[in-house]
Amino acid sequence: FNNMQRDEHVGVLVQRRGILSAFLRLRYYLWTLPTKLVIAKELRRLQEQLRLQSAARIRIWSSSFNINSVSDRDCLVRYRFKRKDIGFIAGIIPWENGLDFHGKMRTSRRRYYIDQLEATSILLRRLATPCRWVDLHEEFGKHSSALTEIFYHALELFYSKFSPLIHMWPESIVQERAAYYAKCVTKRGAVLPHVVGFIDGTSLEIARPKGNAQRATYSGHKRRNCIKFQAISAPDGCILHLFGPMEGRRHDMTLYRESAIDQALQASLLVDGVQYYIYGDPAYCLRPYLQVGFQGSDRTPEKVLFNASMARVRIAVEWAFRDVKLYFTHLTVPRKLRLRVTPAGLWYTCSVLLWNFRACLYGSQASKYFDCDPLSLHEYLEALH
Repeated sequence: FNNMQRDEHVGVLVQRRGILSAFLRLRYYLWTLPTKLVIAKELRRLQEQLRLQSAARIRIWSSSFNINSVSDRDCLVRYRFKRKDIGFIAGIIPWENGLDFHGKMRTSRRRYYIDQLEATSILLRRLATPCRWVDLHEEFGKHSSALTEIFYHALELFYSKFSPLIHMWPESIVQERAAYYAKCVTKRGAVLPHVVGFIDGTSLEIARPKGNAQRATYSGHKRRNCIKFQAISAPDGCILHLFGPMEGRRHDMTLYRESAIDQALQASLLVDGVQYYIYGDPAYCLRPYLQVGFQGSDRTPEKVLFNASMARVRIAVEWAFRDVKLYFTHLTVPRKLRLRVTPAGLWYTCSVLLWNFRACLYGSQASKYFDCDPLSLHEYLEALH
C-alpha cells in the first residue's frame, strides 16, 4: 500500500477501500495489532482522498467559464489579450467542424462541444502561463482530458490558418514599409541607411531526450539540449519570418541555407531602384540584401565603431525573442518540452504568431525604441491574401 499514487482514479480508490474494509472485517482476529493499524491508517487515507476528489468534482461541475466576468486587466495577465481582442481572435480562427444549433463547435475527435471563445481562451491561457491542467479545472469547469483535446484542436486550427504569415516571407508588407523601416532605424544612429530588419537565431531549451536525439539536440554553445529557430524581426517589433525547428547543434548559417530565404530577400528588397537589406551578426555571409558586422582581431577603430553603432539597433531581434518567452511563459519550462511527447516546435510557432498579434495591437519595446508605428492587426492579416 505504500506505493499508491495520490492521483489514482476514483474507481480504483473505491475498489481498494472495499478490499481494505473486507480484510479488516473478515480477518480481524488473524491480523496482528501493527498490521491492523497500518490497514486502518491506509483506509483513512483512502477515505480522505475520496472525499477531496469528490469535493473537487463537485466544484468543477458547478463552475462555468464566462469571459465577461474577467476584467481587461486580468485578461492581460491570464490570456495576454483584452476581452474584445480575444473575441476577435476567436472569430477569425476557422472552426472547420462547424457549429451546432447551440452555436458551439465540436472537437476533431468529436468528443466535446465547446464555445469558440472558450476554446480560444483555453489556447491562450495554456501558452501564457506554465500552469498544469489541474490548475485550470475550476476556471473552465472541465477536466484535464477535455482541456487537452480542446487545446490541441484549437492549436492545430490556429496554426493551419496563420502559419503562412511567418513561414512565408511577407513581400507585400516589406516593400510597402521598407522606406519607413529604414528611416526609423537610421534615426536611432545606425550607420547603414537602408536597414529594414534584423536576422538572428534563437534556441528553445527542451528536456533532455533519450537515444540519438540527445546528441542531435545538444548545443555546445549553450551547453544544453535545445531546438533552434531563425527569425527576421522588423523595427516595429513583429517577427516577419520564422524558420524551424532544427537540431540544437546546428549553426545559424546552416539554418539560413536550409530556410531558402535567400531567394525571397533578393527578389523583394530592391524597391524603386533602392537596395534595402537586413542586418545580422558576423556569423552570416555578406550579400547585397544581407549586411553583417566586421569580425577578426585586426579590426580598425572605424570597424569597431561600425559594429558598435549597428549593435545598438540589432538588439531589437533579441528583444523579440525575449518577449515571446516573456509573454508566453509555457515555453520557459524545459521539462514540459519533451521531444516525441509534446510538439514544442508547434507551441513556439503559435506563440510567435500570437506575439505578432499582440505587437500589432499594443506595440512593443522595439516599436517604442525606434518610434515605429506597428501595423494594425487587420493590415497584418491582409498579408494572408
